[in-house]
Amino acid sequence: MLETIGQDGVSVFSKRTVRIIGFLLAGAASGITLTIGVVVTLVVTILALVNIRIESLNAVYPKKAKGNRLAAIMVIHQSHYFSYALWIPLILTYRSGVPIYLIGVCFIIGWLSYIYSERLFGRFNIFWVFIAGHILVAISLIVIGTNIGNLILVLLAWFVSGLGGGSVFSLKRLNKTISSVPIDLDLWEDVGHVSGVLVSIILTLLLTERFYNPFYVSAAIALLAALAMFLSRSRMIPAKPRFDHKAALEISRGSCVVRTGDTEKPSVEAHEPTVLALSLTVMEPGCHKERPA
Repeated sequence: MLETIGQDGVSVFSKRTVRIIGFLLAGAASGITLTIGVVVTLVVTILALVNIRIESLNAVYPKKAKGNRLAAIMVIHQSHYFSYALWIPLILTYRSGVPIYLIGVCFIIGWLSYIYSERLFGRFNIFWVFIAGHILVAISLIVIGTNIGNLILVLLAWFVSGLGGGSVFSLKRLNKTISSVPIDLDLWEDVGHVSGVLVSIILTLLLTERFYNPFYVSAAIALLAALAMFLSRSRMIPAKPRFDHKAALEISRGSCVVRTGDTEKPSVEAHEPTVLALSLTVMEPGCHKERPA
């Protein structure tokens, strides 16, 4: 939250690292330490809000949030994660028998791959990285959904899903390159957090375990994110200008016309091949001269 409001000096990598530390400590938390942690968090949050100017809040959370295709894709992406992530600790405990104090250790496996995804794939085409990443997430979630009791497969698939989900960095890069005025993606990220949890809660209330597997639903949402990005390709990536070979050939040969009386004919000298760069600045002999009849 502080990173969202302040926007000063807190990198995304640092924020995610702090989260991982929190996951590690969560497993060792007893009733007393958990209560202390909640109280400290509330106090820090209140102090932060008290020291933030109202103008800053208005700047971060405008009355009319501007959105575009990137905003919609961000909401879908975050929805896929938050519709299943909270189920991971449950299946680790109740289906795989992992002790509670080790749940945090298992949970960070997916986050370790997530935070390094950009460093691994950032040099590739970010458009296709996002699509391939979310297809990879969908496959991983299907593996988890069909092998809930297999701890090794679940942890392996959880790790792979982090690599795919980490491709969300593509949205933030595109936000800076395709628009002269980038939108507030952090705001739409928050919307996705809430919508993902709501999807999970609503489906859990409406459907029984026999008909509802959160990992299959989340896999479908991940594929929807990939499809949305693919359909938005023409708007996300500016089309490259086509090279006009015919025009270039005409320029390189120097299309000059010599007037002889009332007729025009191409200059013989003009059609001798010349270097393209020189033909733009050097007039060949005989070009555009008018000869008396």
